Amino acid sequence: MTEAALLHLTNFLDHGSLSEVEKAIEINRKLVSVHRSKQSSVDAEFEAMENLGVSLIHLYGVTHEEDVLDEAHELLENALSIPASHPSLSRAKFNLGDAWLAKSELLGDEEMLDKAIEIYEAGLNDIPVDHPSFDTEISKSRLARALLARGRSSDLSRSMALIASNVVRGKVQLSSVPAKHN
Repeated sequence: MTEAALLHLTNFLDHGSLSEVEKAIEINRKLVSVHRSKQSSVDAEFEAMENLGVSLIHLYGVTHEEDVLDEAHELLENALSIPASHPSLSRAKFNLGDAWLAKSELLGDEEMLDKAIEIYEAGLNDIPVDHPSFDTEISKSRLARALLARGRSSDLSRSMALIASNVVRGKVQLSSVPAKHN
């Protein structure tokens, strides 16, 4: 069932079909309900809550309905009840940071933006050493975007440092572009 929800979310991301993200949400809601009623493992409930929260953030991006964002925020906040040693803790923090960033944009609230940045920073610090570099680049970009949105001069320096940390031997290496070998 998780795979079906992921397939619908991927279809939404690829094609922008609202019905696809709605199907993903419907499946993820069922998964959350099943895991809560069966008192499933922490991992299963965490994954279901996080997937539902992420799907709701994507729905919010289309509908701009504040209650959708509030539900996503609550689910992603609850997903952080996983153990500190959980390998997906960093990802969960970044997803929650996305919810805080969206709320700050919706409400124009700088304190919420500060909270998003704080959570992104914590997520970046929690990335395991052996984490794939592509995900690390995306994570750094998410933090850099939030810092730029806040607009302080020190934030500009920090965001540039995050972006520059992806420079390899004077050449920018984008993970989606193969490295040029001379």
